[in-house]
Amino acid sequence: MQEVAIGSSFPEGWAARRRATMEFHIRKEVRVEHGLETALFSLRGNVILADFQQVRRLAARLNAGIDGAAHPGRIVKAGQLNAMGLIDEILHFMVALYRQQIQRDIFETALERLNKSLGEDRAARLLEAFGAQFPPQAVYAGETTVSGYLEGNDGGESCRSLALEELLLLALANLNPAFSPFKFLFDDGDLKTAAAYDEAIAELRAHLAELPPFGPEGQNLWDLLRAPALVSPDSLSGQLEYMRSKWGLLLGKFMARLLMGLDVIK
Repeated sequence: MQEVAIGSSFPEGWAARRRATMEFHIRKEVRVEHGLETALFSLRGNVILADFQQVRRLAARLNAGIDGAAHPGRIVKAGQLNAMGLIDEILHFMVALYRQQIQRDIFETALERLNKSLGEDRAARLLEAFGAQFPPQAVYAGETTVSGYLEGNDGGESCRSLALEELLLLALANLNPAFSPFKFLFDDGDLKTAAAYDEAIAELRAHLAELPPFGPEGQNLWDLLRAPALVSPDSLSGQLEYMRSKWGLLLGKFMARLLMGLDVIK
């Protein structure tokens, strides 16, 4: 795992000091099949944790196929996987900035809303199903169970709230057309059938629409996070370029990593 420090002039405040680790979640079956022992990408405070060696191995394995034959219909480039992971972690950081500057408890209040609209049992089963299908690193490594994780905290933050943030980013990944060549990594189809996933995302979107706007265009958080994929739906580099041009002042030294991601794609 390689740590990529963003830099000393990173925006000051809680978002830069955040201790909880936010991951790019991958389906458990895919991790088992391809031997992914660690998270490909994660974010802690102002440091991106990226396992570039594992990304390259995964790309090579997917292109070769298990039996050494060409992988049908899928050419995966490590640079594209890196770009996708970078987009996910930038979106996580924008969520952290929103919580720092606008409203810290957005996911706690969202959970209260889900408990009322879905019922506490259905809301709990959704988070359990998410944790089972897209396990955080501690669960995947066998250090705790899904239930144990959800009852705990990471960096002083409730893991239930963290799981809901990850659920939001999972939905955004599945809605992003430029991510579609890699959808087998994070396909939420089984989650739709196992729990009240679609209802929860609809409630979460409505919840975010009622909160104060943020960003250079004055958007609610859902629309802000969706914007890159809507403006440049078929291009990872186009989405990174949108983030660079629109969010540059907010991202601070994240720009160095973003520009490196653009260079890697090119």
